[in-house]
Amino acid sequence: MRKIFLLLLPLILGACVSTNTASAWNPFAAKDPSIEEISEDTQEVAEEFQDISKDYVMASIMQYNDMLTHMRKDVTGKKWFFVERTEKEQFEAYLGNLEDMKNFYNKLVEKKSDVEDEMSSGIRLVKDFEKSIAGKINKEYQNITALKKAIAKSGKLPADQRTALKKSKNLQIKFSQRRIELLRDFKKKYVKLRPQLQQAEKRVDKFIFLIVQSSEVYNSAYDTLKLQHDIQTAMNTMEDMAAEMDILNELNQGLEKSMDDINAIVMQLTDMAVGLKEEK
Repeated sequence: MRKIFLLLLPLILGACVSTNTASAWNPFAAKDPSIEEISEDTQEVAEEFQDISKDYVMASIMQYNDMLTHMRKDVTGKKWFFVERTEKEQFEAYLGNLEDMKNFYNKLVEKKSDVEDEMSSGIRLVKDFEKSIAGKINKEYQNITALKKAIAKSGKLPADQRTALKKSKNLQIKFSQRRIELLRDFKKKYVKLRPQLQQAEKRVDKFIFLIVQSSEVYNSAYDTLKLQHDIQTAMNTMEDMAAEMDILNELNQGLEKSMDDINAIVMQLTDMAVGLKEEK
């Protein structure tokens, strides 16, 4: 990408009339952007694309590889600090790593709209600049036409004034023709940039498409295993509850037997009391 701008710099510097640093072109401003403003803003667009490629795509791929390596080691490890892991602990380790991977992809998906907007707006700006450069060339042709008309209408002027006017206008025509040459060369190289940006956009779009699909897979996988984990936990809880109910049933049976014994004793005491009363 930077090779394009190195090629453009001599033309940019040669075509610029002003040597002071201009502010970035405002697309909402009435005036046409200067070549210097086009160069500065296009450089920013190229840097934004490089940042997307480096920070969003490449950094994400490296982070994914690191997370995947950690996940494989963590899940397949039979020990944790020299202590044997149970199957339940290994499953929970896998579920935890899967959740981290799911969150990683979801964050990438959340950023995708900003990335897509930044790329499309950059390409639109470059396209607008292409039109602006073409407009500058057309204005130079219009200027040459106007200068030639001025020469043609100078016939009524005194000879010395007519001669001076012709020299002036012809020199201006030559300068205008030189500016056309500069602008054409600049445009010829500049128009090569947009297809490169569009190609970069396609690669990023493909990456975005893949992370969206991966995000959906990881979310679905996590939801499935989380459900399995929750159901297993619930079943274990129900088994524990069943065991506790068995204990309660045994206690109830014991209490019922004890109550029968107590009732028998009470009946015996009642009979004894009745007998004693009759003897009296």
